[in-house]
Amino acid sequence: MKNTVPTNDFCIEALIRQVRERYGKSLSSNDSYELLSDDIQAATGEHINPDTLRRLTGSRKDGYANCRRSTLDILARYAGQADWETYSTGYLSSQGIESDVRHRGRVVRAADCVAGRRVTLKWLPDRRCVLEYIGDMRWEVVEVANSHTLQAGDTFACGMICEDEALLGDDLKRDGISLGALRLGLDNGVKIE
Repeated sequence: MKNTVPTNDFCIEALIRQVRERYGKSLSSNDSYELLSDDIQAATGEHINPDTLRRLTGSRKDGYANCRRSTLDILARYAGQADWETYSTGYLSSQGIESDVRHRGRVVRAADCVAGRRVTLKWLPDRRCVLEYIGDMRWEVVEVANSHTLQAGDTFACGMICEDEALLGDDLKRDGISLGALRLGLDNGVKIE
């Protein structure tokens, strides 16, 4: 289970609406977020920083790309659910939603690349690699730093790299030997430089 959830997840937007409804007061000043934080603590026994609430509701322009699951658990409890998983599963089911096509970050599609195109990726804690597109939806690792998963010369198949989402690749090969599927940046996604 991932420890973070991308803040552009529409379940978070729905949860924030429910939090606002339960609170029932305007969130128009810094003091109002302090009061909401106090109300959440009184209802759940758990604290969420008012600044975190401002970022999640869009009141601050320097919002988060991802939100901790523990924060979402608290908000879900405030909204009357057991935890985030229960809330999001119930919301998706009630809305008949089984997929999401929205993505707000940069995307590199293999279909749009020509052989030789290079892409630099970073992921936590301090991983970095340079990939070169070699055709037929395959990428070669040209340079790599601080990764136990990848080595220079590895190749893998990947049709699309989405910033702030995990990179999911297939048929990772090293020295001609297939090692299986590849997953990078599982909790916080990858950044495209």
